[in-house]
Amino acid sequence: MPVKIISKPYGEIEVEENGILEFPDGILAFEKLQRYAILPAKKDTGFHWLQSLDEAQLAFLILKPADFIRNYIPDFKLDLLNSLQLSKIEDAEIWSIVTIPPGNPEKMTINLQGPLILNREKCLGGQFISENEKHVVRAPVLELIDRGEI
Repeated sequence: MPVKIISKPYGEIEVEENGILEFPDGILAFEKLQRYAILPAKKDTGFHWLQSLDEAQLAFLILKPADFIRNYIPDFKLDLLNSLQLSKIEDAEIWSIVTIPPGNPEKMTINLQGPLILNREKCLGGQFISENEKHVVRAPVLELIDRGEI
C-alpha cells in the first residue's frame, strides 16, 4: 500500500509501505532519525537518495560501492548480521553515502568506512564501520578512477 511522504528532492511523493526501512540505531550523527526510503536519483547513474521519513529536509546521496569499486568488501564483526537479522552478509545490500561539494563535483567523495547495510526482506538497515583500514570516510572518487579502482 502506498504511503505519502515529503522528500527533499521531489516534494510530496508516494512510496510503498514495504519499501520503508527502519534504522534502529539511526545513521551516525542522525541517531534519532530512524525511518528511511530509497528513491532513485538521476536515471541510469547508480545514484539514489536515502530519504529520511522523520525529517523531510534530510536526504543522503548514495550508491552501491560494489557497482563502481573493484573488490570492495567491508570487514565487519559478526554481530552485524544478528542486528539486521541476516544469516550471511551476501544477503545484504551495501550502499555508501556520497558527498558532492557545491560547485566542485570533481571533489566528490564516497564513504567506504561507514557503509549502509540493508536487509530489504526485513526492512532493516544500519550504518556500520568497516574494519578494513583501506576503507576511508572520504575516498576521493576521481582519485579512485585515476588509480583504476573504479
